[in-house]
Amino acid sequence: MDSGLQETITKQPRFSEDISRCNNKNTISDLPDAVISHILSFLPTKYAVGTTILSKRWNYLWTSVKNLDFDSSLMLNNNRSYYASSNEFMKSFVEFVERVLFFHDGMSIDKCRISSRSRVCDNQIYTWVSAVVPCHLKELQVTSTSVRRTDIHSAELWHVDLPCSLFTCKTLTTLKLSGEFVLRLPTRVCLPVLQILHLNSVIYVDDVSIQKLISGCPVLEDLDIERHYWDGVQVMDIYSPTLKRFSMQFFLYDHVERSSHKISVRGPNLLYLKLADNMAVKYSVDNIPSLVEAQIGIYNYNSPRSLELVEEVTHVRVLQLSGKILEFMESSKNYKLPMFQNLARLELGANKEAGWDLLAELLKSTPNLKALVFPRGLVKRISSPKKPYFEFEWYPPESVPECLLLSLETIIIHDFFGKNCEIDLVEYLLENAKVLKQMTIYFLYFKKQEFCQRNLLRCKRGSPTCKLELLPKDGFYQV
Repeated sequence: MDSGLQETITKQPRFSEDISRCNNKNTISDLPDAVISHILSFLPTKYAVGTTILSKRWNYLWTSVKNLDFDSSLMLNNNRSYYASSNEFMKSFVEFVERVLFFHDGMSIDKCRISSRSRVCDNQIYTWVSAVVPCHLKELQVTSTSVRRTDIHSAELWHVDLPCSLFTCKTLTTLKLSGEFVLRLPTRVCLPVLQILHLNSVIYVDDVSIQKLISGCPVLEDLDIERHYWDGVQVMDIYSPTLKRFSMQFFLYDHVERSSHKISVRGPNLLYLKLADNMAVKYSVDNIPSLVEAQIGIYNYNSPRSLELVEEVTHVRVLQLSGKILEFMESSKNYKLPMFQNLARLELGANKEAGWDLLAELLKSTPNLKALVFPRGLVKRISSPKKPYFEFEWYPPESVPECLLLSLETIIIHDFFGKNCEIDLVEYLLENAKVLKQMTIYFLYFKKQEFCQRNLLRCKRGSPTCKLELLPKDGFYQV
């Protein structure tokens, strides 16, 4: 053996010696304080503070952690029944948060999450937010899920205020508020670096509050709003020259009388738009030339401009239409579908009032379509014991749509029941989609999958390279 190689082997420590050496050393404690603090930042703050029992050196390491995560549910010790009838755990949680903030003593905080499930904690949110905002805070998420409405028909609410200093924080990049927080804005909102703003169930002082807040965010890119009928706004006007993503959900309880809610959206750089609403009676979407993806879920028959909204997004590449919008199109007299020349992916919701007669027209209106998806399936449940599912009749169009002949490559169908009407539609698509690469069908029931797969696998295919996958709903295995 070469003498140099022999010498190298001789100098290498044995594997058993390495293991023994590792067992005799506390490798985590040997790490620098900054590294340990970084590791602790990934833990809920309760557990980070709990490391103080390890040794004296760990007593104050947690105080330099820059990510704080206060979750009142962690104080329950899995005893939810006791939590429901007692505030003792929540009082302990309040004392814990105040102790942590006291020891931080103004040191920098990158992220802070506060999750409250009790009025005892809600009463302290104002103070806690006031304490963390001056600490060069970058991301803040505050959630309040305590029960405030004993009767859903009652208008009585338990409101939580937030400090004005939150809306003038010059370091904040992300703000997420979920709960009945009252947005009492200062005279001048100044959030110069805020890019992400999510508002769920908050209460606005008046109609201009939301636009005042947006105007104070000169680099805002992502805005997500979930509304309720009691949020205090009749006309919601959304405008931001920097906004790239906007999502709004606004659903009304059946017992509440609808009023004249209006929604206006403008954004020259908007790339993604989602509107899911059954409340507003008027929509205005203007100046969105950059839009790439749109999800339109309008459920209010009293809205005369629902279909006009679809016409405003004809230039998108990805489009999702709810089953209710399809019903509007189906029932509207003399309505003519616009052309979607750029559309590459189309997702269609199911509806129980109309079948898929409109599908042929949709395919004719999307000459460059590459992917067709049915995320809610082809048939929808209805409340009838004799006929639990709505069934439709498929009448093939006189001529095959252009996209089936030249561009459609992928078809995905979820919640497939195996009804004859569904199989008829699948057979038509398989036979006439000449460039189809893959069709994937997710069955809702395994027994139906066994019953239908033989017939489906024998269907004629217009594309010799088409792959047909028949999967259960969870998708863990395939045939």
